[in-house]
Amino acid sequence: MKKKEYSYVDGMSNRASAVIKFTVRRILWSRSTILAMLILLIPTFIALYIVYDTPDDAQWLEGFSDFTLLFYFQFFVILYCLVYGSNQVHEEVDRRTITYLTTRGMKRGEILLYKYIGMVISVYLMLSVTIVIMYLVLGLMAPISEIISSLDVLANVLLITLLGTLVYGAMFITLGTLIRWPLMVGLLYTFIWEMIGSNFLGNIRQVTVMYYLRSIMYWEVGIGEITTFKEMLSTQFSIFFLLFLTGIFLLIGLISIRRKDLN
Repeated sequence: MKKKEYSYVDGMSNRASAVIKFTVRRILWSRSTILAMLILLIPTFIALYIVYDTPDDAQWLEGFSDFTLLFYFQFFVILYCLVYGSNQVHEEVDRRTITYLTTRGMKRGEILLYKYIGMVISVYLMLSVTIVIMYLVLGLMAPISEIISSLDVLANVLLITLLGTLVYGAMFITLGTLIRWPLMVGLLYTFIWEMIGSNFLGNIRQVTVMYYLRSIMYWEVGIGEITTFKEMLSTQFSIFFLLFLTGIFLLIGLISIRRKDLN
């Protein structure tokens, strides 16, 4: 009886599952995750104080929208993608453990893509869970019917969070394949360009990822307007451009890791 031959593609799902699961476990089941989650819960602790000492003119949904813009979109999404994304492939290359994976029949490009997927899943889970908790805590100031009727706002915030995680994750995991100190360079880029530049650098802010995320937030959530701009870009164009950027970043990462000297 002729033995069945397996092609490289046949084992792709097994390789993908193994690397993605390993990446998720490594991120979510580490001691540092406890600290990471506590930091992400800071807005919720503030929300608890607001609920306990509610001002007469407090609007819980406006508070939720403002908190997501201030804490998550302008800080947590970028920072967590940077911390967890920049080292995913960089550590494998730096420690030469990537050669172990390649000798087991896995291509370099696969390693980058599977680690990217695992990182996105992990970071998005941490972000989305704490956003939902904050939504429910602030919702204590409103009747249950209002919380349910406003779920579309929560859904839009979660979708924008996913989009931000995709593009920033691709940016920083690729940065880890290009330079020796991706975390330091990424921090400079994050604070100088994305956080400060997207708010104060006039038309140059259109070169930042944050501007396109804020355009989507403006139209879909009602927050994120940059007052010095007469118009924000449309949701459709912003989504298309951010997904295009994600693809470009990953393509650069694939080319970079294929050309990298691992000896």
